[in-house]
Amino acid sequence: MAKKIFVRGPNWIGDVVMATPVLRSLRRQFPQAQIHLGLRPYAVPIIEGFSEVDHIHSLPSGGVKGVLQTAKILRAFDFDLAILLTNSFGSALEARLGGIKRRRGYVGDGRSLLLTEPQKPLLDGKKRLPMPMAQFYFRLIEGLGCKMEAGESVYTLPVLQGDKDWVADWWSRHGGLPSGPLIGLNPGAKFGASKLWPSHRFAEAGDRMVEEWGGTLVLLGGPGEEELLAEIAALMKNPCINSLDELIPLAPLRAMIQSLACLLTTDTGPRAIAQALGVPSVVLMGPTHPGWTDLNNEKSVIVRHDVPCGPCHKKICDLDHRCMTEIEVDEVVVAVRTVMAQ
Repeated sequence: MAKKIFVRGPNWIGDVVMATPVLRSLRRQFPQAQIHLGLRPYAVPIIEGFSEVDHIHSLPSGGVKGVLQTAKILRAFDFDLAILLTNSFGSALEARLGGIKRRRGYVGDGRSLLLTEPQKPLLDGKKRLPMPMAQFYFRLIEGLGCKMEAGESVYTLPVLQGDKDWVADWWSRHGGLPSGPLIGLNPGAKFGASKLWPSHRFAEAGDRMVEEWGGTLVLLGGPGEEELLAEIAALMKNPCINSLDELIPLAPLRAMIQSLACLLTTDTGPRAIAQALGVPSVVLMGPTHPGWTDLNNEKSVIVRHDVPCGPCHKKICDLDHRCMTEIEVDEVVVAVRTVMAQ
């Protein structure tokens, strides 16, 4: 029976959200165990307050130095089981050097010998079979007696009172909370330019949403997306609230998204946040396979086009970006009508 469990969490924000079912299942299977979650520093705020883990570690990064620093952290806690939701060689090496006796993770990236309980992913030919990430992670813990029960695949996130207070203060600094529905636009994507929809189409869709439903449009983005937010705001005919003026940190972003009537977003982290909080969303999907995120979509409409070159999973398109440019404003507005009617 495992008494101290270390879970190496994913690196992408959306993947962290999609890993919450695994954390809940581990807590149910090992109610007396200490469960620790390791994340990169930028990802820690998204899951602050998550009650199913006892401690969240902000893990250093940066090549060999980062691996050694992380291994030192792990060794101090004397974990007896590691569950690696990442697929990198480095994360397996950290667990091995950290002295964790049992190490479960998927084979690949040359790390098979570093795992004591290697798991083979399901394959479609030579590639991994696309499946919802929650299920992909869950397969790693099935051998521990964990079972995906009814409702187990639902993503969950805490929204702390501090998050709500921060957002309330943010609104007070930006003219006060508007009346009517709040509609969010999340045009960026940390993954890469291949996930972006043309700025002029985001602006036109935003204008039409305001004209059809009234309320207030809120442009959301993170560090590095300031230029994109400014460009879209400049292209819009109707006024909007632009978070460019004061970017919303990741933890309070949960409270902001929770307050939305609808979120129009690329296939990125805020999409998963909306799913976890039950917020209706329209997702513009291009280079990624929809099978990896095909869960918790009851309040979502996915807008995508099958193209001969996709899904490619490339960060930057080396062709004509047709997977995103073929998405028209009209079909996006229709999708928003669908989720708003719900």
